[in-house]
Amino acid sequence: GDLSLIGPRPEFPEPVKKYSEAIPYYNVRHLIKPGLSGWAQIYHENHPHHMADIVETRNKLSYDLYYIKHRSLLLDVKIALRTLHLWPDLPVFSATFSAPLLGVKLPVPWVKKTLGQILSKFWGSFQMSSELDAALLSHDPNVTKAYRSDYWVHQKITPRFFTEMTAAMADTLSRSSGLKVPAQFLVPMQDQIVDSEMTIQYFEKLQLKDKRLKTYPEFFHEPFNEVGKDQVFEDLKQWIQIHTMKS
Repeated sequence: GDLSLIGPRPEFPEPVKKYSEAIPYYNVRHLIKPGLSGWAQIYHENHPHHMADIVETRNKLSYDLYYIKHRSLLLDVKIALRTLHLWPDLPVFSATFSAPLLGVKLPVPWVKKTLGQILSKFWGSFQMSSELDAALLSHDPNVTKAYRSDYWVHQKITPRFFTEMTAAMADTLSRSSGLKVPAQFLVPMQDQIVDSEMTIQYFEKLQLKDKRLKTYPEFFHEPFNEVGKDQVFEDLKQWIQIHTMKS
C-alpha cells in the first residue's frame, strides 16, 4: 500500500483485525495514509512493535487520533525535524525544512496562554479559536481563497495541542547537536505565523557541517505557495541534486 512520510505507524493485517474488534475507534487511524514517522512514533515510548498488545495499542491510538485531529504542514515539519534528531542514522540523503515551527510569531494573550496551560491538564480537548488569518499564508490571493474554502481546514486549537507543541519546540531548540543529515532551512522573513528569528538562531547554533540557510525577505509563511515560488523550488532542486550526486 501507499506510505506517507508522516502518519500513523503501519501495522500487519492480523493484529489490525484483532485491534479493530477490541479497541473502540481503532479504524479511525486508517482515514489517512500510514507514515514512516509520526506523533506516536516519536512520543509513545512503549510501542508493541507489531505484537498483539491491546493495552499499549490502545494507548498508542490516542497519539494517532491526536495527530489526525491536529494534522497540518506545521506539525508535519516539526515531526520530521524531531525524527531526524531522535534517529540520526536514518538512511536519508538530505532534508529541507520550510518555515519550521520553532517559535510562534502570532501573539498569544497571557490570559489565553494561562487558561490553555490549566485546561491542558483537565480538559485537553476543549476547542478554542486559533485566530489564524489565512491572508498571512501567502501573497497569492488564490492560495488564501483555497485555504478558506478547504473543507478540512478549521480555525480551532486545543489546550493539549498548545502545551504539547510548546514543549516540543522547547525540546528541539535545546538541541544543538545530534542532527547528522545535511539540512537546508527555508525561511520566509515576513512570516507572521512562525517566528523566523527562532529558526535562524537554531540554524546558527546547530552543530552540523553540511547545512544551508535560504531566506526570502518578502515572503509570508508558505514559501512553496508564494508569489515567486519558482526560486524556492529551484533552491530545493539544487539541494537535492547536490546530495544525490554525493551519495
